[in-house]
Amino acid sequence: MRNRNISNIFLLKAASIVGKGMIWGNIIGFLLCFLQWKFKIIKLNPTNYFVSFVPIKISFVDILMLNIISAVVIMLIISISTLFISRVSPDKTMRVN
Repeated sequence: MRNRNISNIFLLKAASIVGKGMIWGNIIGFLLCFLQWKFKIIKLNPTNYFVSFVPIKISFVDILMLNIISAVVIMLIISISTLFISRVSPDKTMRVN
């Protein structure tokens, strides 16, 4: 196989892992936000703060932008690492001195 094909397979597999991680992360994050909004689990000391609990405000546009930027940065980092990996030749690494 050519280095380009190997890099593409590596990037596709990484994108799949990143996508699944972001989906599960968003589900857990929204669940925690909902629990805090509904039951006010995290309390604050009213003598130090103006509110007695941690308020929750969800902006779907901000969350979407954060997900997109995170995915792009992660994929850039992974693609840069594939450039270094593709320069390693298997025959030189498998040789025993």
